Amino acid sequence: MSFQQKQINRRKSLVTLGLGFPAAAVGLSGCRSLKRSPKELKADFVVIGGGLGGCAAALSALRSGLSVIMTEETDWIGGQLTSQGVPPDGHKWIERFGCTRTYRDLRNAIRNHYRKHYPLTPAARGNINLNPGSGSVSRLCHEPRVALACLEAMLRPFVASGKLTLLRETIPTAVETDNDEINSVEVLDLRKNSHLVLHGRYFADATELGDLLPLAKCEHVTGTEGKLATGELHMPEHASPKNQQAFTMCFAIDHVEGENHTIDKPSEYDFWKSFVPDISPPWPGRLLDFTYTHPSSCLAKRLGFNPTGPHKKGIINLWTYRRIVAAKNFMPNSGLRDVSLINWPQNDYLMGNLVGVSAEERQRHIDRSKQLSLSLLYWLQTEAPRDDGDQGWPGLRLRNDIMGTKDGLAKYPYVRESRRIKAHTTVLEQHCGVENRMKVLGLKGPMSLGIELAKTVLTNPDLQPIMRSLIEIEFSKCLRIRGRINEANALFTDLDDKVLFWEKQVAEDRVAISYNDEQKIFFIDGCDQVNSKVALWNALVTQYGRANACQIMPDTYILRNGNDLKLFEHHFIDLKKKNPKCKFVLNNHK
Repeated sequence: MSFQQKQINRRKSLVTLGLGFPAAAVGLSGCRSLKRSPKELKADFVVIGGGLGGCAAALSALRSGLSVIMTEETDWIGGQLTSQGVPPDGHKWIERFGCTRTYRDLRNAIRNHYRKHYPLTPAARGNINLNPGSGSVSRLCHEPRVALACLEAMLRPFVASGKLTLLRETIPTAVETDNDEINSVEVLDLRKNSHLVLHGRYFADATELGDLLPLAKCEHVTGTEGKLATGELHMPEHASPKNQQAFTMCFAIDHVEGENHTIDKPSEYDFWKSFVPDISPPWPGRLLDFTYTHPSSCLAKRLGFNPTGPHKKGIINLWTYRRIVAAKNFMPNSGLRDVSLINWPQNDYLMGNLVGVSAEERQRHIDRSKQLSLSLLYWLQTEAPRDDGDQGWPGLRLRNDIMGTKDGLAKYPYVRESRRIKAHTTVLEQHCGVENRMKVLGLKGPMSLGIELAKTVLTNPDLQPIMRSLIEIEFSKCLRIRGRINEANALFTDLDDKVLFWEKQVAEDRVAISYNDEQKIFFIDGCDQVNSKVALWNALVTQYGRANACQIMPDTYILRNGNDLKLFEHHFIDLKKKNPKCKFVLNNHK
C-alpha cells in the first residue's frame, strides 16, 4: 500500500493530555480525575488553536453562517504574528500574487492601522506597500500588538453577535472519537483550572504542534519519513522522527546610545557561550558568534551587526534583517526608535524537540531555549565584536512591552515544524521538486529554468541547521540543471511547443521568452533577491567558470529596473535587424 493510500482507522477512544502520553504518566499539573461532569458548549465548527490558521478557518466558517468556538493556548490570538513575535512570510511577490483575499485584508489592515494611529512620515504614509520596520526578511515587518489588534477587529463583529465564542488560555486535554469521527473535545481553561467539553459538527486542529492528533489517536508523523515511505529522491534512506527543525524563543530590542541596559548574566550563559552545535554540515565554531555555516556553500560566512548605522563587516546587517520598527518611517518628534526582532541562527534551539517528548521534557527545552536567547542578548551587550574594534553594545534594551511578557521573550516558541497528519494525499518532492519532476517525466539533460528555487539559500541566513543538507541539495539542483540554453531547445522541434513547455514549467509572471533561429532567451522577472545581472553573472561564474558563463549569460537578463530593460531593448533591436523573423513572447510582464 502506498504512502498516500494508507487507510485511517481510528478506534473509539477517550485520550487524555500528555503530548500523546496518559496524563498520569506525565504528571501534568492541572489535570484531575473527572469527578464532576464539566460544562458543555456546542457550535457548528470547533477550532482548536487560535493562530493564523485557526483565525482563517474561523473567519471562513463565520462568513458562511456557521457558529464557531475557537480556543487559544495563550492570551493572544494570531500565532506567529503575535504570541511568537515573528512578522509574516518572506514571499517576495506577495504584493502581486499568491495571496488570498482574507490574508490581503489582514495585510491591508495592519498597514492602515499604522496610517491611522502612528505619526508616519509623508513618504511612509504614501507608500502603498508600507513596511513599518523596513526589515529585509519580509515585505511587512510590524509589531505583534498591531497584528493582534487587526485580527481581533476582524473577529469582533462575530463575537458581538454571539456567533463566535473565543476561549483564550485554553488547551485541549481529551478527545472522544467514534471510528473516524470526533464527537467532542475536552479543554482546560488554564486561568480557572476548569474543564469544558466542546461539541461540534466539524473540528479543526489549528494548534501550533498538532495537539489533537495524538489525543485522537490519529495517524501522524514527525521528522523525516524515510525514502521507503515516500519514494522522494532526496529523502534520507531511514525514517528519523526526531529529525525536526529548530524552534526559537524570540525577543525584541532597541538601542539607546549612551545608556547601559545590560541584563543580569543568564544562569546558563557560560554553557551557551562555549556551545558548538554538533550538526552536519559542521557549524564553523561557537553558536554565539557572527560566523555561521552558509547553507549553499557549507562555508563559514560572516554576518554583520550594527544597531547605530551601516555595518562594515558581514554579508548583511542583522539589526535591519528582522527590524519591526524603523525610526526613519516615523516623524522625528515621535520618539520612536528602531526595534529589531531577534530570530537568528544564533538563538535557534538545537538541543531537543517540542513534539514526541513528555510534557516535562518539552518545558525543559523551552526553558533552555529562553536561556539561549537571553545569553545571546547578554553576549551582544557585553562581548560581541564591533566594527570599531570594541566589544558589546550595552545600550541594547530588551523591550518587554513589545512581547507583552515580564521576561521580554515571546509568549510562545516560534514553531517551524509540528506533527503532520497521514493524509489521503500528501504533496511530495515528486510533485514539486525540479530534479525529481524531471525524473518522473522522463526528461534528460540540462534545462534552463528560473533561479528562484535558490533565492532563499542565496540570501537568507535564517535557515535551520537540521535542514541544511536538504536546502543545499535544492540549491545545487537549481544551478546544475540550468546548463546551456540551446541544449534545452534540443528537446523540442516546434517553437510553440517550446513556449508552451516553459509557460507550464515556470510561473507565468516570472519569465519572458525571446526566440531566434539559434536559441531561446530567458528573462527572469521578480528576482529582487538576485538584484542585478552582475549578481547572476557572479553565480554562474562560480558554478561553471567564466568560459561557460559567457555562453549562458549574454542572452539572460534580470528585468527588475530601467537599466536592465534598456539593455534588453537594445539587444532585441539588434536581433531584429539580423533576423526579421525573431519572435518575442512576454507573459504578464509589466
